[in-house]
Amino acid sequence: HAPHAYTATNHPVESSQPRYSNANFVIFFDSLKISFNLNKLYLYKPMKMRLFAVICVALATLQGCTYSEGPNLSFRSKAGRLDGRWNCTFLEAGSAPKIGDSLIYTFDKKGTGTAVTKTQMSPGIYNTASVDLKWVWGETKENISIEQTWSGVKLGTKVYRILRMTNKEMWWENPSDKTKRIEFTSVK
Repeated sequence: HAPHAYTATNHPVESSQPRYSNANFVIFFDSLKISFNLNKLYLYKPMKMRLFAVICVALATLQGCTYSEGPNLSFRSKAGRLDGRWNCTFLEAGSAPKIGDSLIYTFDKKGTGTAVTKTQMSPGIYNTASVDLKWVWGETKENISIEQTWSGVKLGTKVYRILRMTNKEMWWENPSDKTKRIEFTSVK
């Protein structure tokens, strides 16, 4: 629909391309009514209610984050951000994996995952090991507890404090030794 324009005297403008002066005018687009007054925008009550409803829905979908390094807000849940494949780029021992080696963690929203280590023995020859993971959030979802199992043998459970968790990167630290930190980048 073409907009209907009205001048301050409330008489319709005959042209399809209305001429606007510095006077007040109102534009109707179906159910949207907008009033202009010298470059100021005024929304009438039905539009204010819609705008308020949109803001409330947007705020309800935002996830507040408790992580010290961010993000402050996210549209994805914490489990949604954790879900996927992550390349470990910085190990707990304080170094990056050696060239040719890799450590890929895979997490799903159900609380399971795997950690696959690929170690280069010599050029072109790799040793690969896979560890099954079960993960659970801590009480405030600031910590994550990971139980590791290899070929049916439980290797133990580690608890990490999450410092940062975005869609593309994640940082964990060992709460008992804050110098030990693990960094991940998302793998597509």
